[in-house]
Amino acid sequence: VHIETKSSWNDSGSAPIEIKGNGDTKLELNGNNTVLSGSKNHAGIEKADVNGTGTLTIKDDVNDDGKLLAGGYEDSAGIGGGSYHDGKSYGNTSNITITGGDITAVGGVYGAGIGGGAYGAGTNIRIEGNADVTAFAGGGAAIGSGYQSSYDSDITITDHATVDAASENGCGIGQGLNASGKATITISGNASVNAEVFNMPAAIGSHSSSATVNIEDNAAVTA
Repeated sequence: VHIETKSSWNDSGSAPIEIKGNGDTKLELNGNNTVLSGSKNHAGIEKADVNGTGTLTIKDDVNDDGKLLAGGYEDSAGIGGGSYHDGKSYGNTSNITITGGDITAVGGVYGAGIGGGAYGAGTNIRIEGNADVTAFAGGGAAIGSGYQSSYDSDITITDHATVDAASENGCGIGQGLNASGKATITISGNASVNAEVFNMPAAIGSHSSSATVNIEDNAAVTA
């Protein structure tokens, strides 16, 4: 697919792909796929807890050639939470698992690449298996929470996954800029991780709060 929603500063509209409900959803990647949000309120692939907390699994089991570029806009994540609108907060996201594919996720100015939108957390974010993930963010974490989240986030990278995560003002992996929630990060199982930050926070961990970071089981990590 190639889906781009029209750029609009105030349009609540809808996300290019929106995951709702408490059931489990699986996205199988085949070929080249681009999903870009044009609304500050919505992620590229949006999975907001306010709409349900089922598990989203992004995978590449069939053809082993699946690629995905997912982009958020302003307050939203590339994959994960959106922002506050219509009297509700869409920033928190949870239960996202990536098991395969070549994935690039770019957050908006305040959203995570993969995880929470502005003020939102990324809970139970897992990258594993044959996944090859590159994530970028500005004020949010590349993988983790969005800007100024007061909620806890937890991220697991394991089982031979390859991850590059870079943020300008948030952590590469963990919490976004000025986020006060705690971050818990586990990197294990022969995973290969490179995490970078341009300005103040830790490459892996937290900016304004505490973090627990576990690196184990032959993981290779550069921060």
